[in-house]
Amino acid sequence: MKKDHARWGPNISHYVNTYETRIHRAYEDYTGGKEITSIAHEGLAPLPLLETALAISENMHKGGFQHGENSIPVIMTAIRRYTELQEHGIFSYYYGFLCIRHLMRMVCIGTLMQNSVLEDFLDNLDPRDSPIRVTTELADRALDVMHHALITRDGMEIVRTLGMLSNENLNAFPMLGGLSFKDAEFLVTTLWNGRRSIITVGDRGLLPGLGVLLFVLCEMLTHNPNQRMFECWSEMQELMVRYYMVASGSERSILRQLTRFIDQTLLHAGRDVQYPRYQEDAREVIQTYSDMMFSPDDPDLAQIMLLDMAYVLFQFVHSLCTPRVEDSIPMAVCAGLERIWLECDRERHGFMPANRRGFTRQFTHFMFFRLRLIREGLRTKTGRMAFGEAIVGESNIISLAGRVLLMMTMDDREPDFWDTMVQGLEDLYELIAAVFSAGIPNNISGATASEWNKVWHHLLDIYNGNAPVKVPMLYIEKAIEMWQPLGPIRQDTELCAYPRCSVVFIENKSQDSRTNLVNAQM
Repeated sequence: MKKDHARWGPNISHYVNTYETRIHRAYEDYTGGKEITSIAHEGLAPLPLLETALAISENMHKGGFQHGENSIPVIMTAIRRYTELQEHGIFSYYYGFLCIRHLMRMVCIGTLMQNSVLEDFLDNLDPRDSPIRVTTELADRALDVMHHALITRDGMEIVRTLGMLSNENLNAFPMLGGLSFKDAEFLVTTLWNGRRSIITVGDRGLLPGLGVLLFVLCEMLTHNPNQRMFECWSEMQELMVRYYMVASGSERSILRQLTRFIDQTLLHAGRDVQYPRYQEDAREVIQTYSDMMFSPDDPDLAQIMLLDMAYVLFQFVHSLCTPRVEDSIPMAVCAGLERIWLECDRERHGFMPANRRGFTRQFTHFMFFRLRLIREGLRTKTGRMAFGEAIVGESNIISLAGRVLLMMTMDDREPDFWDTMVQGLEDLYELIAAVFSAGIPNNISGATASEWNKVWHHLLDIYNGNAPVKVPMLYIEKAIEMWQPLGPIRQDTELCAYPRCSVVFIENKSQDSRTNLVNAQM
């Protein structure tokens, strides 16, 4: 792909750094009376005219709000023609990016117009604000309207919010010319074909309104009787997952609900989301996923990215973990396990509610199962060693498993999703056995043994009555049974023969009984 194109302008690596400057200059040229070429070529407006039109629109708080009755059809015609004339993704060059930014803006304006809040929004704008800030506020206001419609759980209210009931064709936003079902299906595919650029452009804050646009497209697919259901839903899911990684907190709330809806829609149809097996930008996506999970600027991530969304995200990341990106897999698995740590860390504000403990056990089982599958797919010894050091050393998976296991001591009945936790420990047992058989550094092995012993001794204290709990004792017994094989150091236990002994379990600490986990399986 060329650095600059005579017709389409700079490529993505350049326009993400120069967009604000270019738009500012275009508006100054317009207000200064500079003449702009407006001769269409092959059915498309020239780049300077498209750029100036967007500059005028984004400065509506200074020059007044302007729009045409067919704004959306005009933009859709330009997008269709542009995709016909060049073979790269919609975001590859400046021209395509401007088209999508125009469309996102029109969808946001259409949302406010349809719900009679546009005038109020315009009246509260400050002419001194920057166009970037005003555009962001426009997207946030439209998102608020969408969110209020969504929480009604009334499908007809959502359709009304989009203006689909006000015309016989069920087009969205008819006051701006309308967005049709065919337009929606075309946009999903067009955005999906350009999906590699969404993280790059979105991370720079240059896609305000994309969350609103994705909401609109999702709802239109829902009511489209002729859509390519499974293909479109899988494309939509990937678009939302990719954008989620760089979206704002308010956008993430909407995207989470939409991804859950798609998951449920496909589940009821007996289908799964199908992601492409190989993606050229897998390393970049994994890096973005890791940056999000370990972001120091987002300490409350666990309260925004709930576990159901974390499940969807790691499903996607798992699809990227192929042999071609084996060197990035340790980063991916550490980031996935970090989500469980974040959930555990929320207990600094108080004990976790029972339902969240159940969801945490369920997600832990999901992660341990996925990690086992990822490890089985590694082809090189180097890859397996790096994987083992990542989950055992960096993520401290034994300590994490113990932390989640001990959550059941706060229950006074059968813990929610207890069977899934048991299955998760069985998956972890197979995973740890494989990791230790491949060999890991002694310092990591020693630290793992120490973490295992902490949990082991706490379980024994509970069983022996030294740490009273309300959970039925049979679950403590099962926890001991499941935890014992996981230790790098195997501790044999016996019942004390003395009838008045307060310590029911005693440990046989002879050297012969200190068996390595791997040796114990052989």
